[in-house]
Amino acid sequence: FELDQLVPSPNFDRWHFGSQGAPLGWEATSGTWGTDCRQGTAQYKSGRYSLELIDSGNAVQVLSDEFVVTPAEVYELDCWNHADDNSTTYRHKLLWYTKDRASISNSTMINTAADSANTWEQKKGYAVAPATAAFARVQLSRSTSGPLLFVDRVFVRKAIPTFSAYLSSNQSPSTNDRIDFDTEDHDHGDWFSTGGQKAAAPTAGVYCFNFSLKVEASTDAKVVSVLIR
Repeated sequence: FELDQLVPSPNFDRWHFGSQGAPLGWEATSGTWGTDCRQGTAQYKSGRYSLELIDSGNAVQVLSDEFVVTPAEVYELDCWNHADDNSTTYRHKLLWYTKDRASISNSTMINTAADSANTWEQKKGYAVAPATAAFARVQLSRSTSGPLLFVDRVFVRKAIPTFSAYLSSNQSPSTNDRIDFDTEDHDHGDWFSTGGQKAAAPTAGVYCFNFSLKVEASTDAKVVSVLIR
């Protein structure tokens, strides 16, 4: 068990009524226990059980208990998924709530098809908590037509806001031209704009910026200035 993670029951190892009811800390908000979702025993990433979303032909949504979050912080959803068909599409979200438990919005953290069939795949997603958020819940779901899916080790933790961007093609700048890092490798916290070439720090703190450039001078010496403002 990881001490920095926030989901009350991330491993699906504790069940109220054995295989007849929902696991401790989770509830089905779309679909029926025993028909559309159940205790997973055939596949599990750790422990003894997983959450099994049955190939029932129905849409399935399972919701965690709430946990405390901090406004404007970046959060990571990290979970393992095992599908029996690589056409399986699953969508996992964070649902945000105010201190009075009023719904604010939701962030789709993971929305993808399985890369391979019959293998455990780790997926991660990132989002910034809204300014009025005090609580959050995890929503796990599979599309209506999706085949069998097992989910396990559902972790949410605070994440370090990071981004990585690069220049997609060579640039021949003139005097005082801006070098545009126009393509992102990743953006955990959605805080860098490739269009505006600006990074808006999501939270207060100390930030480290690194960059690399290859400068090929034709005739005159080239000077590169780095400005943080």
